Amino acid sequence: MTVSIWSGMALADIPAEYFDEPFETWTGKLPALVLASTRTVPVSPHGQWRLASASCGGHREDIFPAAVLQLDICQEMADVVRGSADSAFTEEYLGYFESLPEAERRPILSDYSQYLGAAGLTCSEENLSLFSQDLYPLDATPANLHRLSSSAIEPEPESCRDGLVIFIIGPSDFPEC
Repeated sequence: MTVSIWSGMALADIPAEYFDEPFETWTGKLPALVLASTRTVPVSPHGQWRLASASCGGHREDIFPAAVLQLDICQEMADVVRGSADSAFTEEYLGYFESLPEAERRPILSDYSQYLGAAGLTCSEENLSLFSQDLYPLDATPANLHRLSSSAIEPEPESCRDGLVIFIIGPSDFPEC
């Protein structure tokens, strides 16, 4: 659902049924790349923001709602995006990631951070806390946006930045990004 009528509202104040559309609806392909606002609906000149949700959390089947803006994936970064979506950064099975004790999750998150760092990308501790199977966060910095997507928008006004995060949505289910 487009978000113009919800602009500026806290996501928690919007009924859950408005988030029924999955993050990757627009392309139908995985992996997908989105800019997500996790707290409020941005008051933004970019009209393509939508209310959507991602099924994540492996066997727990958690639902993560957000206002999202679909981004294309730069060809130069397609392998990194696909690798993230395919969990190439770890040999661990992520289906029960959210149920693992912190001591077992920490090495996986460290491996993910190192994988991103090797590609010149960043993910803060705050955004890393959003990591789950099939939902891989990155910082919504101008550098990350421009490195990952040729459709990257100019940074949102300061009033929109709180709660912005980039997500790679996986797993990869097609051969070409």
